[in-house]
Amino acid sequence: MFDTNFNIIHGDRISGRTQFLFNISSDFREADVKLFFLGCAGNIDSKSKLLECFQDYRIINTFDEINNYKIIEVIKELIEKKKYNFLIIDDIDYLSKSCIELLSTIDVKKIVTSLSDNCKKLPKESNLYNIDNVCDLSKIDEVVKKIVRDKKINIILK
Repeated sequence: MFDTNFNIIHGDRISGRTQFLFNISSDFREADVKLFFLGCAGNIDSKSKLLECFQDYRIINTFDEINNYKIIEVIKELIEKKKYNFLIIDDIDYLSKSCIELLSTIDVKKIVTSLSDNCKKLPKESNLYNIDNVCDLSKIDEVVKKIVRDKKINIILK
């Protein structure tokens, strides 16, 4: 499931995409998986308790493409330097195509949310998971549980 560059959870507005993303992240965090969060719509408060499950985060609250590009370059450097396991991106469809292309170059697995109507803006090699299709979401949940279980077993065996 997480073998491609982008794993996209998509759905309509107020469908629970962001909450689902935070739930996955919380499960990963329990297994000491290193997560970096990027919020692209500026609708998440940087003092939010939801951000506690991430080692680091950035919130983009501007439509200034040049500034966003610079922030993404910093994120790329941090992820490569600190060896994060996942980049979690909420509302990636708010970014310009050039910013999304720069995010594509970051060598880390990505889990992102997007509105269904905007998925055409994202890379073609992405895995799409429809928030309305419970079967797709259960696949994600199973993969997350397996990663968490494997991580815990490795910790015990050390």
